[in-house]
Amino acid sequence: MTATALDEAANPADESSTASVDPARLEALRRYEVREDLVHPDLDGVARLAAFVAGTPSAALFLPERDGSSVPGRLVASHGCDRATLTRAQADTRPVAATADLVTADGHLMGALVVFGDQPAEITAEQQQRLGDLADQSMALLELRRMAHTLARMTPRDPLTGLANRRSLEQAIGAAIGRAERGLGTPSVVALDLNGFTVVNDILGRETGDALLREVADRLSRTARGVDTVARLTSDDFAVLLEHTGGTGATAALGRLRASVGHLTAGAGELAVTAALGVATYRPGDSVASLLSRADAEMYAEKTRG
Repeated sequence: MTATALDEAANPADESSTASVDPARLEALRRYEVREDLVHPDLDGVARLAAFVAGTPSAALFLPERDGSSVPGRLVASHGCDRATLTRAQADTRPVAATADLVTADGHLMGALVVFGDQPAEITAEQQQRLGDLADQSMALLELRRMAHTLARMTPRDPLTGLANRRSLEQAIGAAIGRAERGLGTPSVVALDLNGFTVVNDILGRETGDALLREVADRLSRTARGVDTVARLTSDDFAVLLEHTGGTGATAALGRLRASVGHLTAGAGELAVTAALGVATYRPGDSVASLLSRADAEMYAEKTRG
């Protein structure tokens, strides 16, 4: 098909498209980890191949917004186009040559593969079929990612660093809070986030980024005590549960952990990376979520101060 604007295929055509969202579809999006902060660089190759198949200079792959908008509108992979422009306002007005939908096994629209160029273009039925095949392969990649996330939540360890994962950390914090409520010590939680980690991946590659994450994990583990729990929560977010450590002890532990991740570099010293840390100590009435949230707030306050 042809269209006057890319956003006709990538954005809802009217307000009614988001007014009522099927709860079953929203659940499907949750299963496939659709979030604003999740990108799929492994799908850039699909976009590149789609442009080749269609004979167009550009291709893009869209997933739905987190609110479940009925027409996919969030760019997650592209070839031959300005990712920032497409992401910011879907302002590219180049004609769309064709689209192919990504559909889950239970029939929910998950995404759209779009090929387009500077001039209107017609594609053959064979090309359209091949684009459909690529859309199916994209769906298969998303399914593999979903299965990997499910397995990661079931295992107690982060596969890259060997640290505890979020589930294990939350269980450890819950147990520590239970002990604190019985008067058996006061726990604290340290949150850590790397500044500039995305730049490392973008410039030096994912292998270099992974090596940096393992280095941070090793430094934190060597600095923490045996009774503490060191965890990797997301890409470059870490946390440390400090058992029986409150007040001045938590402040001192924070200082040691901060020193352990000072002077980080990626590659052969090509990029310097810094870390922001924050600590929160258990208060009566704290839950696992509130203790982690307060540690995050302290970390982000330090990050903001720069």
